[in-house]
Amino acid sequence: MGTKTKILFILLWSVFPATNGFTDAPASGDAPKAKLVLRNLVAKDGRIEGDISLSKSPNGKVQIQSRQSITSEVLAVRTHATPVNLWILVDASQLCQLNKIDQYLGAQLNELKATLHPKSLLSVVSFTSSTLEIAQNHRAISDVEDINLHCDPKLLSTSYEKALTRLMESRQDETMTTMVWIYTSGNVSLSDKMVEALKAKNINLHLILYNAILENDIRPLVDQTNMKLGNDRVQLSVLNPQNGFVPERWMGISVDSPRFFEGGSLPFTVTASIDGKEVASEQATVSVPVPGSLWRRYRIWILGLVSALLIGYLAYRLVRFYQAKFCKVCRRRTRHQDQTCLFCPNPGQAFLVGRFNTADRRKFNRVDVLPLVSPVIELGNHRRSKVKWLRVPGKRRLAYLTIERNSVLGKYAYRAKGNPLGNVQVNGVILANPRYLAPGDEIQIDGVSMTFVCRRSADESTSH
Repeated sequence: MGTKTKILFILLWSVFPATNGFTDAPASGDAPKAKLVLRNLVAKDGRIEGDISLSKSPNGKVQIQSRQSITSEVLAVRTHATPVNLWILVDASQLCQLNKIDQYLGAQLNELKATLHPKSLLSVVSFTSSTLEIAQNHRAISDVEDINLHCDPKLLSTSYEKALTRLMESRQDETMTTMVWIYTSGNVSLSDKMVEALKAKNINLHLILYNAILENDIRPLVDQTNMKLGNDRVQLSVLNPQNGFVPERWMGISVDSPRFFEGGSLPFTVTASIDGKEVASEQATVSVPVPGSLWRRYRIWILGLVSALLIGYLAYRLVRFYQAKFCKVCRRRTRHQDQTCLFCPNPGQAFLVGRFNTADRRKFNRVDVLPLVSPVIELGNHRRSKVKWLRVPGKRRLAYLTIERNSVLGKYAYRAKGNPLGNVQVNGVILANPRYLAPGDEIQIDGVSMTFVCRRSADESTSH
């Protein structure tokens, strides 16, 4: 008896409810077995990134562990939910009604939402030999409120290729991993053209049979399709409501290479456990490049940290410079550049009073007071000059007069040092050598006059 004849005979025989079987539940105390598949493994910066799928597994919390196969060293492994584009194709012919798939899918929508990533897309299509009904079409799983489809026992089963073609034509997000769950009565034939299209788009298939009797007969067809697609992209299981709704769990995985690993081939084993019971394991070997230097691996974090510290420091200096300053004695607000309060009668505080030939248009040729509060004061057209003279065309920038403040035992003295090119005079005498200024001294710079004024201390006033 040929394979097609056997499948047709079994399909007709399995119409009756008495022959509708499920896979046997595991014996009491035995760990339920599942199938673990590793895909798309790529080495990045000493880590191995890829996808992992766990099929034929019961409900429960999944724990993933990885070990180096040679040394049995436990490797650091991290898993994360991966958004997927899930297509559910339902054979709505005779066995669909017997298994109550229409009620089953609608009742298990909440479990599906809890299992899939919130950004995942969901498509639901029911098909028979003459009908095609689209219940959901590439819709976000969080927006799906109900799954409505109808089983028709009067129509015959057919291949899911037509329904699959319809979804592939309307496929939207090419970046997501596309998973296809096919609830079928046993018709799993695909044309070579469809197989090539699935291979080009990296679409994964998971066949869920309504009846376990067909599994051994369909297995050769599934293996043949899997060989054409490659990388274990076709899974086969039998419908078992006792093992929960989700026939396959998909997630991203990241495995850290062993400590002090210098690159090369890394064999490791990934083990999946559900509620503490090991259900599946898979071995893989990935060629890991030599780990990069600390700078290459963490340069983004280092640059970000340095930038944050620099911005924080600049903000601190800016706030400190422009924050309001107040005199501790008279409580008046002072300028940022003043080291002493100009309002308080500080002994030894000196001023220059006159009409400064300044480059500031607001103060040009006006009487002004210049407090000598810095240890060194420069007057001229130099960039460091406290008061800038108008620059004469053809002359270079220089400081005409420099006044230095010296302090001894709380007493202050101011020494003037002139630049010969500035034509500086004190009381009508050219300032050839540095000299100390006395209150009332008249200073002339290029014909501009000013008076030196100094407040004396109490002991100095009594001595005079």
